[in-house]
Amino acid sequence: SRHIIDSAGDAFIAMDARGAITAWNKAAEIIFGWPQAEVMGRTVAETVVPAQYREAHQRGMARFLAHGKAQVLGQRLELPALHRDGSEFPIEITLWSLEEEHEWSFFAFAHDISARKKAEQELERRALHDALTGLPNRALLLDRLQQSLSRRDEFNPGLAVLFIDLDHFKRINDSFGHDAGDQVLITVAQRLQRVMRPADTAARLAGDEFVMVCPGVASHRDAAIIAQRLLHELALPIHLKDDNVFVTASIGTAMA
Repeated sequence: SRHIIDSAGDAFIAMDARGAITAWNKAAEIIFGWPQAEVMGRTVAETVVPAQYREAHQRGMARFLAHGKAQVLGQRLELPALHRDGSEFPIEITLWSLEEEHEWSFFAFAHDISARKKAEQELERRALHDALTGLPNRALLLDRLQQSLSRRDEFNPGLAVLFIDLDHFKRINDSFGHDAGDQVLITVAQRLQRVMRPADTAARLAGDEFVMVCPGVASHRDAAIIAQRLLHELALPIHLKDDNVFVTASIGTAMA
């Protein structure tokens, strides 16, 4: 069984009722960065539990030893873990307990799920962002708009929504090709981001249509100032391979 545990792809950790480590396989060395010789006898709390979760971990251990029950046992959990180098990373872990001669022991199998989490985050990002420009798409725009509407109060009384439509964009595609048109859209997105404030959201709806949500803008005058800044930024030449392209836009404003 020792050979099976040592050759397992998952980290295997055993600990006594104090949380002191009594078994630590090769995979645990790789995943957590601690050689077995250095970690044996040390507690899980001081080696692999991030500092901000240690108190909760110790409370959970004490509660189990007092009552013999814990909801986490036997469950597959996703938790943050601590590497020896001080970095945190996500793990999937399954815990169980064993009582022998009135002494409790605890066991865990765990594996690093950093790659999976990164892939999930990338899928989520793609679902909520425009593939070409990287701006929020319609779904994320609507979510941000709803958040902005719900946060209006005496300190943030207004909300401006600017609808930006590039003029005669089809001519750029027809004259310079779709790759050039894509580069123009990317540049426009970058310029919107330069103008927007930290609380604002710039999004691409579709084609050559963009929207900017500006919380805290209470008057048409303030909205017009933002629109003028946008128009000024968009009027600057866009450098393509062999040409400079000039873009104009029509901006409509709605106040809430």
